[in-house]
Amino acid sequence: MIKGNAGELKKKVIPVEENLFTMPSMTEGETRLIGSKCNFCGAVFFPKRAICGKCYRDGMEEVTLSRTGKVTTWTVIRMKSQGYKGEMPYVMGEVELPEGVVVRTQFRGIDPDNPAIKIGDSVEVMLEKIYEDNEGNDVVCYQFKPV
Repeated sequence: MIKGNAGELKKKVIPVEENLFTMPSMTEGETRLIGSKCNFCGAVFFPKRAICGKCYRDGMEEVTLSRTGKVTTWTVIRMKSQGYKGEMPYVMGEVELPEGVVVRTQFRGIDPDNPAIKIGDSVEVMLEKIYEDNEGNDVVCYQFKPV
């Protein structure tokens, strides 16, 4: 937590894991997923990695990925898995980005009891609070929402 002007404690917003996505400031910037691109064969990966999963060489370059993609599959999750701290039920699926990367993600803005989502729908990345940690900070993760 950070102390504010009058000494009150202010919440911090922290990523669920470092180096998965960019954290825009309150006044500028957009959320982007952070991937890697092989300098030899051009393959792109998310999350980023040190060794190429296609040609097995090192020499990966960090890249920010496109904000939008297309839904390739989805389902409704109704049973809470061990360690999950978010709301139930929720819509989970995969999104293919223009770079060819397929990202497994939770979807926002879709009613799990009446999901209006189709394969091929356009979606964009966003940050969403997924839980509050023991110090009262908001822990955020990337999710996708319909465009």
